[in-house]
Amino acid sequence: MTTFVNNGAGTLYDTGEIETLATIAYRIYRNPATEQRGEEWWGGFALDFPVAERSEYTLEMEDGRKGVCSLKVRKIQQITESLTFYHYDLKGIGALK
Repeated sequence: MTTFVNNGAGTLYDTGEIETLATIAYRIYRNPATEQRGEEWWGGFALDFPVAERSEYTLEMEDGRKGVCSLKVRKIQQITESLTFYHYDLKGIGALK
């Protein structure tokens, strides 16, 4: 099985792509679809503000592909008293199109 890695800048949207939440620098890992299973993709990014952990976010990658994903906080990193980074894991739901 081949795993592809994509690094880039993308846009994270709230459910229904109504509201842009953030422009993010992501790292996405992707296993292409086979006869036995659909495409799998996952990855991570960091923000300097929190977003809710849930499914139904849309990620638009810099090459134009989009996919629905769920987010989970992996780590909260306090840099200074006024700067905190929130590191998120994302898991794709369905294929990137």
